[in-house]
Amino acid sequence: MRIAHTLGDEDLYAMLLQQALWRRDRFRAWFERLRKGSFLRHLLFNVPPGALLGLLLHPLWVGLIHGLRLRRFPAVIYVAAVALAVLLATILQRFMAPLRLRLAAIYRWSAKRRMRAARVKSVLGEIEVAIEEDGLLRVNAAGKLRVPWSEVVAILDSPALFTVVLARRRVIGAPLRAFPEDASARAFRAEVERRSGKGAVFVPDSP
Repeated sequence: MRIAHTLGDEDLYAMLLQQALWRRDRFRAWFERLRKGSFLRHLLFNVPPGALLGLLLHPLWVGLIHGLRLRRFPAVIYVAAVALAVLLATILQRFMAPLRLRLAAIYRWSAKRRMRAARVKSVLGEIEVAIEEDGLLRVNAAGKLRVPWSEVVAILDSPALFTVVLARRRVIGAPLRAFPEDASARAFRAEVERRSGKGAVFVPDSP
């Protein structure tokens, strides 16, 4: 099974944006497991950011004490207040789902920021990708690259782009136009899934 297409800047940008959204979804899924998992582990996760926020707010606490002439209050009270705030925040997080901010502009900015480095490492132009018994074969102007199935980290799928994430920060991507029809795209994805042992992750808001 073989496909061919022309890799351009738009394809490269789309792959970078797709990966950014994939990492976002991975973090969300990891945090959701943490939120619903062990309470102690969740509490320990909140301690570092809670302590950092406590340090940032400490000058306001000191100013409040001096302003209200409550200098007899020891510093241990503030430490206890921070610890209580971390505990209450953890309890609230167990019952309230976190806000899901889309932050589309930030993801686009991140993809554009990585474009320069990605363009240097990538070879634009005509590219062929073939499925072989031992792995994927990519052929472009730089030559041939054979990637064993064991190096496939993840498979990303979206309405306009199919990307295979590889070890050592490499990717092999194919836009939907590389396939003559939707059925062939699904067949290509299924074959990569079967041989790599990785299930495709759908990224709905990827371009």
